[in-house]
Amino acid sequence: MLFNFNESKLVKKRRSYQKKGKIAIENRNQMSKNTKKKYYGKRFLKFIWPQFRELVFKSLQT
Repeated sequence: MLFNFNESKLVKKRRSYQKKGKIAIENRNQMSKNTKKKYYGKRFLKFIWPQFRELVFKSLQT
């Protein structure tokens, strides 16, 4: 009984996350070009640039 209850809680959580993800994707699709540039620029600086930077500097040194 207890096990099933916990499982259903997890399923609910997962569904809510999926909904949030869908909403986020829809919002991204509805963005204007300007806000898209800002949004993806920030994403780029946060996640991609740190790894990319190392490659750039390595290639400059060699």
